[in-house]
Amino acid sequence: MEGHGLYHTAGWHEVLADAFGWRVQAVVARDGDDLLGYLPFVRKRRLLRRLSVALPLSHRVAPLTARGHEALAPQLAQAIAPAEVHERVEGGRSISRLVETEISFEGVADEAALRARLSKGIRRDVKRAASLGCEMRTRTRTEDFETFARLQSVTRGRQGSADYPSGFFPAMARRLAPAGLARAHLCQVEGETVAGVVALDDPASRYAYYGYGASVEDRVIWRKGVNQIALWTAMREALDRGAERFSFGSTPAFQTSLREYKERFGGVSAALPHTAFGLDGGEIEQDGLLVRIGTPALRRMPVQLYRRFSPLLLREVV
Repeated sequence: MEGHGLYHTAGWHEVLADAFGWRVQAVVARDGDDLLGYLPFVRKRRLLRRLSVALPLSHRVAPLTARGHEALAPQLAQAIAPAEVHERVEGGRSISRLVETEISFEGVADEAALRARLSKGIRRDVKRAASLGCEMRTRTRTEDFETFARLQSVTRGRQGSADYPSGFFPAMARRLAPAGLARAHLCQVEGETVAGVVALDDPASRYAYYGYGASVEDRVIWRKGVNQIALWTAMREALDRGAERFSFGSTPAFQTSLREYKERFGGVSAALPHTAFGLDGGEIEQDGLLVRIGTPALRRMPVQLYRRFSPLLLREVV
């Protein structure tokens, strides 16, 4: 069906089940044995309220419909209300609070043409990282995803964001990497992994995602350009695999500096549509009071407590 992507796949649903304990369900429309419509969702609590989310931690999860049956999309969403659907769907209330930045590879013939899309500053950072001994390794082993997970905990703690469960990235190695849907691009300096990016692919490999990025707590290392070369490597390898577009992921609308950073890699930003059905307000605002209170608290939390407690918070708010 048109629009089928990574987040519609059984592999991604198994990652959510393994890491979060969620049971991904689906509402379907059928005519006898013919499947006419499909929308996966998780029924969960968000701060004491029960709702369906299609799907947590995803960019876009459109209701899929067979050709000629597009009018079923709102019915699929209404069937699981109260619901938040991570796509624009007619008949619902727009709750877009994020922007997505992406780059089209149309007309990009090779690595040199892609490099030309980067800003001068990013090109300089990538060149510096290579000259200062950053060696990039692309890996799909569980232990490499575990290495990245440790970096991600450090990074999210520094940002004051809730951490992912410890099994989240290893689950990607088991459920997605064997099918070519996930890979870890790790930057090593003198044998130590100092930065990395986990990139994700749609099943047809037409659309690639910068899923997650992380680095050590060391400004001297950051100035080597390690984060930039990791993201550049993910982009370059996506082009080599034949991807048509590369997404830099979602950004809260108020975080203009992060959006502008992604645009320096050649990305173009637009609102990321999310739609509510049967929800009368109450969505979590990325710049709201809850986040403003929670972010400093997470930054100050002792490491062991942070790694144990914050994934429980993440389960609630996504």
